[in-house]
Amino acid sequence: MLANARRLPSLLRNKAPRHNRSHLLSVAPLAKFTPRRFVSRDLDMGRPNRNTQAIFNEVTGEKESTGIAGLKVVPNAREQLVELYEQILRDLQLIPETAVEWFIKQRLEIIHSEANDQVAEDKIGGGQLEALIEDAKEELENIPFLLEHKPWDVDPEVTDIPHIVLRPEDRN
Repeated sequence: MLANARRLPSLLRNKAPRHNRSHLLSVAPLAKFTPRRFVSRDLDMGRPNRNTQAIFNEVTGEKESTGIAGLKVVPNAREQLVELYEQILRDLQLIPETAVEWFIKQRLEIIHSEANDQVAEDKIGGGQLEALIEDAKEELENIPFLLEHKPWDVDPEVTDIPHIVLRPEDRN
């Protein structure tokens, strides 16, 4: 395979028409001499190529970038997310059972059952683990607000809003 890689520029030179030769010769050596951080970049746009980035993550087991501006890679994202979800479940025990509790339990179950981060992210459907960590932190910040205002304790008379039904013949 290495022999073919060395022959690639000469193969391209022999098969390419004269007007395209300079383009092919300038791109071919990139694969051999480009530092690792630039290999996963699109030549035209200078940004991470989603397919190449996914392959890089799969092979190395590490993530170079989240691809989201301002959201840094968290090396132990899985552990942090599990810890945050468990803390949310502990704090939610102080209030009546809610849909949030079911939602967090479902996500925590997916995190525990899937060893591959990409598969877990796809099953959860909420983005990358780093984004889910930010969501979980916001959820934790909302729990004291819920405890203070108790939205589950409402007076039915105050919340009973009369409804007016308009029929087509009532319109003018």
